[in-house]
Amino acid sequence: MTKIKLNDKKYELTMHIKDLKELGLVPNDSQGNIEKMSGIMSGLMTGDVFTLTDVLTSLLKGQLKRGEIEDALSKDEDIDKLFDKVEAFFETSPLTKKMATMIAQPAKEALANL
Repeated sequence: MTKIKLNDKKYELTMHIKDLKELGLVPNDSQGNIEKMSGIMSGLMTGDVFTLTDVLTSLLKGQLKRGEIEDALSKDEDIDKLFDKVEAFFETSPLTKKMATMIAQPAKEALANL
């Protein structure tokens, strides 16, 4: 269970099949899904706020609107920790763990060499 804090309120991140579809992952497209997940993971690892906004908009749908998330992120002084938590969420969530972990390790090694 991963909890994050936005605007002094805590939210629990959960992953469902519908969330995968919201993120652009689709059935029977392994190559496309790997590319999409690679983009998400590398965006989170490199601190791309647009990736973080997209991910949180999908995962917190029904709880926060995109504008509220954007506003919260623009004021978040611990945004680096938030990136790390969301990245770890993908690496531990049963629906994304295998793919995210497979992508994350080589990506972290490549980023370390930059």
